[in-house]
Amino acid sequence: MIPKFFKGITHLSDARFAAAQGFDYMGLNLDSQSGGISLADAQEILGWCSGPLLVGDFGHSPKAAVEDGIQMLQLDAAIGTNIPAEFPVFTESEGHWISPEGLTFMVFSGKADELSTWIVENQPEGIILESLQEEKVGLRDFNDLIEILEVLEG
Repeated sequence: MIPKFFKGITHLSDARFAAAQGFDYMGLNLDSQSGGISLADAQEILGWCSGPLLVGDFGHSPKAAVEDGIQMLQLDAAIGTNIPAEFPVFTESEGHWISPEGLTFMVFSGKADELSTWIVENQPEGIILESLQEEKVGLRDFNDLIEILEVLEG
C-alpha cells in the first residue's frame, strides 16, 4: 500500500483523523509565519493521538525554535531550513517531497474519482494529503478525505 502523509495539521480534529485512518506520517505546521501552532498547542494535540511518525514543519523558524520543537515533541522528522544536520528531514525537490527513507511523496489535491488516474500518471511512492481549516472548532467534514483513502485502499 502507498505510504500516506497528512501534512499541515494545526488542530486536534485532523491529528486524530490522521491517527485513526492509519497515516504513516502526521505533519504538524509549527511555522508561526504561515499559520502554524505553538509548541504547547502541538504538545497538547499529540497527547490525544498516537501511531503515525511525527513530522514538524518549521518553515524558516530560528534554529533554537526548531531544536526546542524536535526535543519537546519527540519528532521523527522535520521540514524546514534550520533543521540540525543529523536529524531526519523531508526535503522538497521540484514539487516532490523526499522522505528521510528516500521515498518520493507527491501532494494530491483532487477528488477521489481522479486519484487512480493521477497515481498512474505520476507514479508517486507516497501521497501527501493536506490539512484544511476547521469549519469551526472541533467541526470538520472528512468525507472527501475518506473517499480518497477508500480509493487508496481499494
